Amino acid sequence: MNLPAVPTAPNPELLAARRLLRQRDDDVARLTAELTMTNSGVVALVTELALNTARLQQTERELRQRNDELKGFAYTVAHDLTAPLRGITGYTQELERKHNAGMGERARFCLSQILTATRNLDHLIEDLLHYSRLDAAPPVLAPVSLPHLVAALLKDRALTIDEQRVEVTLALAVTLLPTWESGLTKVLSNLIDNALKYSRHAQPPQLSIAAEQTATGWHITVRDNGIGFDMRYHDRIYGLFNRLVRAEDFEGTGAGLAIVKKVLEKLGGRVWAESQPGQGATFHVELPGPPSKKTQEPCA
Repeated sequence: MNLPAVPTAPNPELLAARRLLRQRDDDVARLTAELTMTNSGVVALVTELALNTARLQQTERELRQRNDELKGFAYTVAHDLTAPLRGITGYTQELERKHNAGMGERARFCLSQILTATRNLDHLIEDLLHYSRLDAAPPVLAPVSLPHLVAALLKDRALTIDEQRVEVTLALAVTLLPTWESGLTKVLSNLIDNALKYSRHAQPPQLSIAAEQTATGWHITVRDNGIGFDMRYHDRIYGLFNRLVRAEDFEGTGAGLAIVKKVLEKLGGRVWAESQPGQGATFHVELPGPPSKKTQEPCA
């Protein structure tokens, strides 16, 4: 005789295990979907980054090419202008020299204005050539005697210093510094010339040049007691051909500080100024590098 089957109660532990397995499968499926979406996002981000990098590199190449073309154009134009400019100057000087007696006052004034304009244009072309050549000139580092360099620059300007009765003060605690001599010469030449030019009406004009070692390199200052400037225009003065004064008041092309800034950028240094209108100006030059071990007492 067969007895009916008795249903057995489900095993609680087995049911719990099945629930855990289903939950695990759901979690795996969810995490897999999230990971797929994340991977897709990463792939899209990497692709976009690669495209942006390629665009940036292309833009840099184009900018470099345009910059080279602009430099070449500036050099060619400036170089080609010198020949006709010399002709204008030469013929004007001949008129002034040989026919001055037969000229009226207005004619002599016009000749004087032409000579002044040609001199200014010649200086402008020269500064433009200097500026355009800077990028092509690789800095050659060598030990430079700062006191000797400053002495040579002041000697070249001895006539101006004597005529204006400039009081010169030196405090050069640095003997030797490894730098680009040609570049540093351009920097100090322009800063000294500006100091002499803008302080010539002071009573008396004063020029102070100092240098010291710092924890990260060297610090040079050129100070004058001239007309100064408003610090609101500080960044503007380093632009090519930017001037804060009228050409009839002070001669110049406005390229000097642009050259200073360009040279120091090539050397990894920087330039900045402190000034107030009527209170003179102090220009700071910072050159990077380890402090020099050789020093001397400041020059009196």
